[in-house]
Amino acid sequence: METDGNRIKQVLCNLLNNAIKFTQEGKIEFGYKIKKNFIEFYVTDTGIGIAMENYEFVFQRFRQLQTTDTREYGGNGLGLSISKALVEKLGGTFTINSKPGIGSTFIFTIPFEKIIEKISSPATILSDQYNWDEKTILLVEDEVDNHVYLEELLSGTNIKMLHAWNGKEAVEQVKNHTDISLILMDIKMPIMDGYEATRLIKQIRPKLPVIAQTAYAQRSDREQALKAGCDNHLSKPISKYLFMEVLNSYLS
Repeated sequence: METDGNRIKQVLCNLLNNAIKFTQEGKIEFGYKIKKNFIEFYVTDTGIGIAMENYEFVFQRFRQLQTTDTREYGGNGLGLSISKALVEKLGGTFTINSKPGIGSTFIFTIPFEKIIEKISSPATILSDQYNWDEKTILLVEDEVDNHVYLEELLSGTNIKMLHAWNGKEAVEQVKNHTDISLILMDIKMPIMDGYEATRLIKQIRPKLPVIAQTAYAQRSDREQALKAGCDNHLSKPISKYLFMEVLNSYLS
């Protein structure tokens, strides 16, 4: 239940952050309704709205709407793509009802059965053993599913998570966020790979731990990651037990 509860909380926070960003006047409402065997959550605002033909684009993490309004407010960001993936991970649905200049309503549903089945989830039991409420992790990864999976593993640890989708974004995040405690660095990414990003980050903060997480499992791959400045190396698919223990060795 705790794991699913944290996912729902993450989705609501993302939707509310968007509503606050794009609503200068009027109101924002959120809540839920119980309908037979599922719960329907909603967030409604009187913000700038989205044209129907642009609905599909707001879920594409590399495609932001370039209208005058979104440029003024800073773009839609990556919260909606992550929110949709989290909801679908729970077996739910995610929909938009919006009109430009009038506002938006975001609705997502979560089945009762899915939540009940997760009560004794091993990931929940494992994550509850750790408390990193004063720590911040930067997750550098170009696959949404991997972001969702790692957020699930860390959902009970109270840790704050920042996201970057390529090495260049990771370097900028390190420059802008001095509170980052640890970096999970994918190696194969667009624009700038993990090796180059790690070299640049170590020039900025030499003592900041960087853990490579990659599909490459050969000894030479580990050596190359360490040579680039990574402090440790984890091979995908990542074992949740090893993953938590390695993170704990740097965050405790």
